[in-house]
This record gives sequence, structure tokens and C-alpha cells, in this order.
Amino acid sequence: ALPISNLVKAIIDAMKNHDSVGEVQVHACDALFELSRVPAAYGIFKENTTKELLLRAKSHFKSCESDVDDIMATFEKKK
Repeated sequence: ALPISNLVKAIIDAMKNHDSVGEVQVHACDALFELSRVPAAYGIFKENTTKELLLRAKSHFKSCESDVDDIMATFEKKK
């Protein structure tokens, strides 16, 4: 199995490579929400590029809003 950090990076790469494909963005946000609960992935979620990507998805795809809000709330607390 892939290490969690590699999995998160693969999802982020898919989001970057398919930034206008709503289905990719929505499923990616959902998967990242689940992975954001795994301590091994915390570092990636704290990176500014990850936050920017999530906020972009949220602003373009309504279905991403709740997942992105939940992810952001999790990492605002973990400083």
C-alpha cells in the first residue's frame, strides 16, 4: 500500500491536473476530507499550496464547500 502522504499528494496532483473537472474536484475533496483525519498526512494539509488548492475548489465547486470547510477547521486548530 502507498504511504498516506503519497496518496494525498496523488490526489492533490489530480486536482491540479484537472482543475476544471467538477467530478474530480468533488471526489478529491471528499477523499482529502477522510485523509485529513490521518496524523501522517497533517504536514501536507498545513502547506499553503494545499490550502490554496482546496480554497480554489471550494470557490468553484459548491459540492466541495463542506469538506473544505471541515479540513480547514481541523488545521486551524492544529498549529
